[in-house]
Amino acid sequence: SCGGDIRGPAGIILSPGYPELYPNSLNCTWTVEVNHGKGVQFTFHSFHLEDHHDYLLITENGSFAQPLARLTGSERPAPVNAGLYGNFKAQLRFISDFSISLRGFNISFSEYNLEPCQDPGTPQFSWHTGSRFGIGDSLLFYCNKGYRLQGAKEIVCLGGGRHMWSAPLPRCVAECGSTVSNNEGVLLSPNYPMNYDNAHECVYSIQVQTGKGINITANTFQLAQGDILK
Repeated sequence: SCGGDIRGPAGIILSPGYPELYPNSLNCTWTVEVNHGKGVQFTFHSFHLEDHHDYLLITENGSFAQPLARLTGSERPAPVNAGLYGNFKAQLRFISDFSISLRGFNISFSEYNLEPCQDPGTPQFSWHTGSRFGIGDSLLFYCNKGYRLQGAKEIVCLGGGRHMWSAPLPRCVAECGSTVSNNEGVLLSPNYPMNYDNAHECVYSIQVQTGKGINITANTFQLAQGDILK
């Protein structure tokens, strides 16, 4: 057929009419999708297109403006790996002009394992959900009580041959001042448990439900002479 959506760990893509001559004036697009965490490898068993006039484009991001490969002529191409960017898809587009047809192509595809990202670790005073580091996998970060997250809450393992995370590892920091509106919580001096800096004036606002009081208990309390908590 002229294009279509194909799913599976492996399969075959044939030019329209194969093994007979393909028709003129074709514009066929196939989308190939494999399993999560896998890339797509295309192997060419037969390839005969009118040189420079009929061509096959392969892309992995849905855009054919800058394709991964532009193939034409009758020299059998080397295998092409696609799907490196974590979408586990690849697209092929076959264009033929108004004259001269050849036998076309017989292409098989199969999925393969993409190289994962490295374990990014866990920032101090935090934890994360997610335990897989494959292409397209994500981690969500949360701070311990009293700390605020600085940076990206979610990072995604990117492909494209780089195998990098989408953002730097976030940090959990104890800030100068905060607003708490829960039934319970934790307040930390700036930079806790390290020493706080000089020349600070920090305001912490606590708000609870109407009709409730606020009980404050100090678990740790060490201030230098001249420093005051009001």
